Amino acid sequence: MNPVERLQLVLGLRADHYGDTGDTTVLPRANVRLQVARGTTLKAGAGMFSQGPEPGEAAKSIGNPDLEPIRAVHYGAGVEQKVGAFTLGSEGFYKHITNTIVNSLEADGPGIVNGGEGRIYGMELSGRYQGDGRVFAIGSYTLSRSERNDHGKEWRLYDFDQTHNLSLTSGVKLGNGWDLGATARLVSGSPSTPVAGSFYNADLDIYQPVYGKVNTSRDPFTRRIDVRVEKGWKVRGRNLAAYVDVQNALNERPPEGRNYNYDYTRSSPSPGLRSSPASVSAPSSDLLSTFAFGERT
Repeated sequence: MNPVERLQLVLGLRADHYGDTGDTTVLPRANVRLQVARGTTLKAGAGMFSQGPEPGEAAKSIGNPDLEPIRAVHYGAGVEQKVGAFTLGSEGFYKHITNTIVNSLEADGPGIVNGGEGRIYGMELSGRYQGDGRVFAIGSYTLSRSERNDHGKEWRLYDFDQTHNLSLTSGVKLGNGWDLGATARLVSGSPSTPVAGSFYNADLDIYQPVYGKVNTSRDPFTRRIDVRVEKGWKVRGRNLAAYVDVQNALNERPPEGRNYNYDYTRSSPSPGLRSSPASVSAPSSDLLSTFAFGERT
């Protein structure tokens, strides 16, 4: 709706029913955009969200049938500026999560309960270039922090917290039906728990690690480049296309944790699974658009 000129207001209400727990949630959401000058728009939004337990978590035999849905409140505000063929934006965000599912502290009770909370906050900078339609580029950088607190003890990082996330995507129409595109990403490594030392277990005849605080270390940055080439034809009034995706063109194995020697005095990065470059890929939305060998939309 547009209550006044240059003001756009979008209101929403979502209802969900979770069969595993029997709970129903009705959650409001709102977004507002205000054009304050030519090419300058302020934007803000807030909303409530919910998520049911994972399959099996609410089962009486192996989980806790008294679990409630996880709830979250999202807030965001920012500004968008158009300058010629460029659109620049910045936005801050905050999310507060309650009713997160954690391990129970009671030995004779259910194994899992709604006993935690979380918070995620940060900012995002974005830019888009759309010139004459032949070349386009999209870039974004997100600085964020995601933390959790189990049973009201202390805050720590989520296992998949990403401090820095930089993404650049570009495409160019080469002519005669040929398109070329690429995406590059640079992302902070996942948090990890460091080994502070070790002790010798004579009963087992092995050294066992002594861990530091949970998720106070971090794996190195990961980087990835994907390249896409597409050829289009027009056959009997129908647009057809075939494409080739080269994913992980750098052919790198992102580091995941560390490997230790027998007494934990030396370590080295542990390489993860390699996503090998592919010659021809299946349809994917990972890059510029979704295309398949068939009718082009």
